[in-house]
Amino acid sequence: MLDRVKWYGSDGSAQNEAVIRNIEAAKFAVKTNFLNPLAEGGAEETEKNETVELLDDNIRKRVGEFHSSYDDYAYDAFWVAALSEATALKDQEKNSSSTAETDSIDFLKKTFVDIADSYSGITGKTILNEFGDKKFGYYDFWAIEDKEDNNSLDFHWVRVGKAQFTSGNR
Repeated sequence: MLDRVKWYGSDGSAQNEAVIRNIEAAKFAVKTNFLNPLAEGGAEETEKNETVELLDDNIRKRVGEFHSSYDDYAYDAFWVAALSEATALKDQEKNSSSTAETDSIDFLKKTFVDIADSYSGITGKTILNEFGDKKFGYYDFWAIEDKEDNNSLDFHWVRVGKAQFTSGNR
């Protein structure tokens, strides 16, 4: 009865190797068109997408595991934070005589937003919306495919779609 409806997963199940190693779970996923979104880097240029894929391949070879797209987002967030702090400290050194702590915090917040709005990293542009979230979202959709070869089951994850979302658009 449960196999009569479509099933949807999440970033926790997308590309999860345990699902495709379990034959019954994989068959069920194929039968129900188990679709899973996964945030991906959204670099607009083909060159950047190739760079991210090269990075992913190198990490996979060295670590032996799937490299999560969230690692890319953490990398970009680190650089925005580091550049913001460096800019704020440099400004504080110039104006050290009369800078109050609240002014420093306000300046750091403004600097962070300015840096985020101008930074373009491996996940694409890091422009923030009015709530402080990343304005642009890029997602890949993954499903399990069965490539039967010589009557043996061969399940693997395949990208079946891509989507880009912008704050304010639904």
